[in-house]
Amino acid sequence: MSKDLRSSMLKTALFSFVIAGLFLSAGCGSQEPQHRPYAEVVHEVLSSAAIDAPAQPCTTLESSVDPTGGNDDFNHFAGPAPDGWKLVADLEGPGVVTRFWMTGIQPDQEIRFLFGRERRPRIVLTRRKALEGEFPFTAPLANWEQSCLYSYVPIPYRQRLRIMVRDRGYSGRGFPRLFYQINHQSLDEAPDYPKELSAEDESALREVLERWKKGPAVSKEQEQVAAEVAPDRPLVLHLDAGPTKIDELVVEPDLSGFESATAAEAALSSLELRMTWDGASSPSVHVPLAAFFGSGWRRVRYESHWLGMEADRFICRFPMTYRSSAEIEVINRSGPVVPVQLACRRTVPDDGETARAYFHAVYRRSTPEDLGTPHTVLDAKGRGRYAGTMLYVDSRKDSWWILEGDETITLDGAARPQWRGTGLEDYFNGGWYYKYAAARPMHGLLMREPFRTVQYRFHGPDPVTFDESIRVQFERGPGHDSPGTMESVAYYYLDAPAPVPPPSGPDARPVPPGRYAEQTLMTSLINHEWLGDFEGAHDYLRAFMERHPDFEAMEMLELRELAYRIRRDGLAAHADELKAVIASGEGAVREQARQLKWFHADERRALLGVYANALTKVFLDGEQAARIDHPAVFHAWPVELDAGGHALAVESERTRRMPWVQLCLRTHAGNVTTQAGWKYADDVESGWTERGYDDSGWDVYAHRGVKGPPELPFITIAPNPWVGMQAGAVGIRVPAWKPDGKKVYLRHRFEISP
Repeated sequence: MSKDLRSSMLKTALFSFVIAGLFLSAGCGSQEPQHRPYAEVVHEVLSSAAIDAPAQPCTTLESSVDPTGGNDDFNHFAGPAPDGWKLVADLEGPGVVTRFWMTGIQPDQEIRFLFGRERRPRIVLTRRKALEGEFPFTAPLANWEQSCLYSYVPIPYRQRLRIMVRDRGYSGRGFPRLFYQINHQSLDEAPDYPKELSAEDESALREVLERWKKGPAVSKEQEQVAAEVAPDRPLVLHLDAGPTKIDELVVEPDLSGFESATAAEAALSSLELRMTWDGASSPSVHVPLAAFFGSGWRRVRYESHWLGMEADRFICRFPMTYRSSAEIEVINRSGPVVPVQLACRRTVPDDGETARAYFHAVYRRSTPEDLGTPHTVLDAKGRGRYAGTMLYVDSRKDSWWILEGDETITLDGAARPQWRGTGLEDYFNGGWYYKYAAARPMHGLLMREPFRTVQYRFHGPDPVTFDESIRVQFERGPGHDSPGTMESVAYYYLDAPAPVPPPSGPDARPVPPGRYAEQTLMTSLINHEWLGDFEGAHDYLRAFMERHPDFEAMEMLELRELAYRIRRDGLAAHADELKAVIASGEGAVREQARQLKWFHADERRALLGVYANALTKVFLDGEQAARIDHPAVFHAWPVELDAGGHALAVESERTRRMPWVQLCLRTHAGNVTTQAGWKYADDVESGWTERGYDDSGWDVYAHRGVKGPPELPFITIAPNPWVGMQAGAVGIRVPAWKPDGKKVYLRHRFEISP
């Protein structure tokens, strides 16, 4: 064969091979699955419209729970990892992470998400990014608060997902300690989280953000009934013409006719809520009315995705579908007559919604006599979905130890719980015994005062579904050894209406009085103010004054009560009362009443409030304006401000354990408060208090502040009239503020608009 012929044949064969390869490649490409768009996963996972659908796959919980059953629920990892890293999860796909919670990390400590065989992470998350709201890890989908990082941003994975955290020396029982919880769900098909979010992805996430902020959509049409509810005369709303879905239920008790705040509270505690579906012989909802809405111990105005209180109206937006009829009742067990209005908005469900499950709610209460046993939130049979809980905890010990109890969820008669948490407050996306009240769409803390808490969590993005049965329990502290009262309302759905046990009578279900009500009064008021519930703070103060007529600081409480009304109505409406206090008051009451009047007289005037458990000096534009060192006193000084730029500077010397600095500059344009983002240093140079000083080299405070303040062992704040000044201002404690005598320095710049 000639050389030319052989060359020609080789070229022909090579050409044929290339062409065949191209066709084969094209054929293989056309057979590859088209992965679901990330935006589609976002809508599926974060759609609140499916909360009543038990057919969704149940999420699984991976956590740092102590494998021995003890209380060391930290530093337990998922397996080996490269040097310098700890593996917290190694998940097989297809699936999606629906919730991520972690505490025990530093501001810039990396958490890496690696997909498939990739060696470079697609997601690098830090608590600073969550604190600053770097999209899509933006509130309320994600945040750093209560000393914890939480995220509901869906993170899908096609084949495998490894989650690692940079190692800080996590080992054994010592410090540092890393706690984590990761909820994930299997999917039939899932993409990997995109390397870059597309316009459609961003749009889907922003749409969910807005929906979470606004709550579920409801019908404009409303039906209502009203009556005076007496022990022998319930208020009943009959609904028929099903199938129908109730989008919103509003209950409005009118307590304005009661002469005292305590009488109004007692009347509210006697009311109960019942709901019966499709002519069933027993109700599927039978709970104390106030407890159902988060106001079981006192009324709290707040907003979450499915429950809330606005003005005097309790609001429920859990979807409630029935086939033929519904009966909603407000009953009065033994109290005085209460006028009540009951209203609902409903729509005709679409074809897919007619098969949705029936809404249920059950109330349970356990007491210190139940020491040694867990508190059972829910124990139900049938096919359904657990939607969440409202939990009230009142410790009878002078500690937060009862919050060390873990939650367990046992599904379908399993011998062991499939879900084991790492601590009570961890379940509610908090940690370290919480810091301050906050209401978010899927979780919240409605009360924190020594040693009582009220908290809620909803399982919208992280469904808990079951085919046969479910049991949800909380430990009563480790080993069930913490005496205390626990009350709960569980919200859940079942395929068919089922009866629930009625709550015990009012005499057996008293609102537990706070053992330290006098010492923690200011904490209770500030708790309401953190939620924006100034009306609730005013109500509670009035009730406290009725219960404690001999309280030693009663004159100051009367001034604060007046300050709440001035905030609500304006100074002009109460000028004569304030003038009378100035004329007749003594000492601090007269001085602070004068300051209150002085502040309202001119928009250039401001009040500089400081609360410091350290020897603290505060400078405004280079001039010293305040000096204080007291763990129980928040004091305010009058200052004047022109429009333009200003600087606050703080020198604080540690004088005792648990130091903090809390500051609020109250202006007519709004409050300037200690927050994440302030600058700090442990050494300064000349001119550091001046407005124009260059603090660009100072560290940035990347925390949400201390617990409270005050923080244990301190629990008392002396009463003062400065409404709204401590709520929203965190107590700053900078790193390495040791030993006693150590000074730290803070700075913050701000603008006053003309």
